Amino acid sequence: MSKKTILVVVALVVIALGAWVYFSLKTAPATEGTEKKSLFSSLFPFGSNKTPQENPAETPGAGTGTPTTTIPAGDTRKLRKISEKFIAGFTVLPPDTTPVVPVYDASTPTEAPRASSLRAPIARLAERGDGFVFDVDALGENEKKVSGTIISGTVQALFADSGKTLLYRYIRTDGKTIATYLGRIVPASGNTGEGTTTGDFLPDNILDATISPDKKSIFVLLSSGSGVTGITMKSDGTAKKQLFVSAFTEWLSEWTKTGISLTTKASAYTPGYAYTVNASGVLKKIIGQVNGLTTKISPDGKTMLYSVSSGNSVSLHIRHLGDGSDINTGLSTLPEKCIWAASANLAYCGAPETNTAAAYPDAWYQGTMHFTDTVWSIDTTKGTTNKLTDGEGNTLDIMSLTLDQNETYLFFMNKYDGSLWSFNLAKS
Repeated sequence: MSKKTILVVVALVVIALGAWVYFSLKTAPATEGTEKKSLFSSLFPFGSNKTPQENPAETPGAGTGTPTTTIPAGDTRKLRKISEKFIAGFTVLPPDTTPVVPVYDASTPTEAPRASSLRAPIARLAERGDGFVFDVDALGENEKKVSGTIISGTVQALFADSGKTLLYRYIRTDGKTIATYLGRIVPASGNTGEGTTTGDFLPDNILDATISPDKKSIFVLLSSGSGVTGITMKSDGTAKKQLFVSAFTEWLSEWTKTGISLTTKASAYTPGYAYTVNASGVLKKIIGQVNGLTTKISPDGKTMLYSVSSGNSVSLHIRHLGDGSDINTGLSTLPEKCIWAASANLAYCGAPETNTAAAYPDAWYQGTMHFTDTVWSIDTTKGTTNKLTDGEGNTLDIMSLTLDQNETYLFFMNKYDGSLWSFNLAKS
């Protein structure tokens, strides 16, 4: 082979390689985009690193008209992220407002879905920052924007009146005044468009607020010159009634079927106390001298979950208020990471297998320490615990737990990124 021929062959090979590299790079944006997404997620590890394309079943769709949630054959997942949004709060709508789920027969896939009494619970959520309101079902499908009204700076949202009324809470531009807006959702006409939110401001500097179990009333702790005033009102803001006045201001409130309870704001370094409040505004102590005390009282008012801080650890206890008997559950978690079932003999909690040493609950509230939780059930009569899921590979710091009315689904927020999750208890 002549020297000239060799040079021609080499030139052709170089040109061919160059063309291959060019077209490979030109057709690679999808892969490049996925790599950028993974890199961003590793720098800011909020939720799962999966993109919507990698797991389309967890991607909420834009629902229009009547939602038609289907249960795929062979879908065995118990745990789902149903909204990627950073939310300020949520509620579960009553069953009579949710659509019937069509059921498909896997043996005859071409057959039309048959009618079913099964209903997929609907969660209504308010987005943090702008206050937009959305509905999404327990499978993470049929997302629909319910209100497009901007409530700028929304940090917390509490729902009342079957999800029709919200308490929006945020800090005013002075950086210190707590604003509370009582809004009511006005649905859009027909099946198109977005609803709106209208309402009025409640007095500034409401330090704490809670909703009654029937969602028809609100209790607030209003800062006053001499301390705080406890006020009850209907969910529309009418029929305000002063319940009590306290010189002590650092309270957390809870409203159960048996009434309102108050717990001193907790610290691992300070003894805490909890009280019930009767209709005359008289406080009755139910527990005291407990460091790191936070509480959650059962629906019947007879049992209480409470936390005990010791050194750099925290433990969850059960207190039977009738006889004062006490059980250590062995779980290292906080009552605000739990929810009572209607039976009052069962509770569900988010709790880690092990906890990093820290001053709890201070570190958790300040955001300097997160839990890595799994879902547990607790028999509160015996104090026995049962792990229901190991988190299925997700990093969860469970908070704001809520059950649907049939107690088929457990809903909760992930404190890591403010996302909303559902857990199918029927598959446990």
